[in-house]
Amino acid sequence: MNTLEASSSQTFELLKEHKRYFAIAEKLQKIYAEKNLKKFIAFSESSVFIELHLPWEAHAARDEWVKIRINKTSKKAEVGMFNPAQRVEIEEHLKRLDSTVSEGSDSDWFRRLAHESVQNAIAKADYIAKIGLNCAPGDNYELSFYDKIQVSEAILFLHQENNYNAKSLRGNEYSMRKFAVEIELPNAPKEHGLRMLLPNTKLHKNMRIHFLDSSSERYKECGERIESSIQNLIGRK
Repeated sequence: MNTLEASSSQTFELLKEHKRYFAIAEKLQKIYAEKNLKKFIAFSESSVFIELHLPWEAHAARDEWVKIRINKTSKKAEVGMFNPAQRVEIEEHLKRLDSTVSEGSDSDWFRRLAHESVQNAIAKADYIAKIGLNCAPGDNYELSFYDKIQVSEAILFLHQENNYNAKSLRGNEYSMRKFAVEIELPNAPKEHGLRMLLPNTKLHKNMRIHFLDSSSERYKECGERIESSIQNLIGRK
């Protein structure tokens, strides 16, 4: 099997390790179904961030949201809400869900992430992102090959950025490189808010790939290898 078409990836395994949080978010969304809140999840090395919010275009009219930060080690949750009076209520919901939702709990949301088309796209993104791992100073990432992994109702967003010494822009000692991928989830509503409408964005099947490298000459080689890999992918059927 060609490496770029592999259906398993390090990043998908990371998402799989956190599938209970997708189930918790989906159950919370159903509890507040009458508010029509959308779900969103993001990861850091130490925490999981769950957010329920109105569709982006409705924020200006009614700023309704729930934000939850869960420490992966202690499992302690910090809750923020558009209506602080409801914090106790949602904390009670979280306690109940924490005791009933197991590590292997499934959800429609995660099943869409596990779709073959999404897994293949993640594997392709990982293949390219791995080139940047430990390639130059600043190329150390805490989430697989990325510094950001976020999932909305419709899009998986993967982001790798190196700004080593970029503020100084001294001589040939800085990196200014960004690789970002949006992968569309199947059977999901179209989303305007998270879509990349940036220059240097290329389309490939269910992927939008953005890459920009303004690094100094000393660190250009990493970006050139990433760009070559992207071009190779885009040229494929």
